[in-house]
Amino acid sequence: MESSGTTSGQTADLVSPWIAAKSGGECLKLYYTMYGKTMGSLAIKMDLSNGKSWFIFYNNGNQGIHWKKGTGNIDVPLGVSYRVFLTSTI
Repeated sequence: MESSGTTSGQTADLVSPWIAAKSGGECLKLYYTMYGKTMGSLAIKMDLSNGKSWFIFYNNGNQGIHWKKGTGNIDVPLGVSYRVFLTSTI
């Protein structure tokens, strides 16, 4: 989400489809840049089909001009599905 020319409090969401858990777990990798005084937050949350949820990545504020690599551990019990929510807030 480009934050230039936007209003404070705006959000952008990306939601994955439901994904079946894999043996041994998985790792989410992403690259992001959060530069400037208007930077908000970037949060990635997992929802599980058994009703549980938790954040696997969070960062906020100015992180500098360079692209950064973010990772999150996806360790979901077999037989459970999950989906990933990415939310960017200004």
